[in-house]
Amino acid sequence: MELSFGFTEEPNVEPALEGMARLRESDLPIDRRQWIVHVSNENLLPAQSMRVLQRLGLRLFTLLRLVSRPAYYYYGLGDEVQLSAETLPVRVR
Repeated sequence: MELSFGFTEEPNVEPALEGMARLRESDLPIDRRQWIVHVSNENLLPAQSMRVLQRLGLRLFTLLRLVSRPAYYYYGLGDEVQLSAETLPVRVR
């Protein structure tokens, strides 16, 4: 199942997952306290060949990501859903 949300829509994922569990469209348990939602974050690493201006742009982007909330914060998951986050290294060229 793929969920799409527009620019002005609130990405409320939990009701969609509940519907999938209720209709047995997935292996999700009906009780949301048994759910584990996995998300991944990127740890952006500059390539050795990056020019100074590119590195500055990457640092600015990294700074903006530090002061903003991650995307999964807006998924509309309640307090009962477990969230598992994994950080993956990504080399930027």
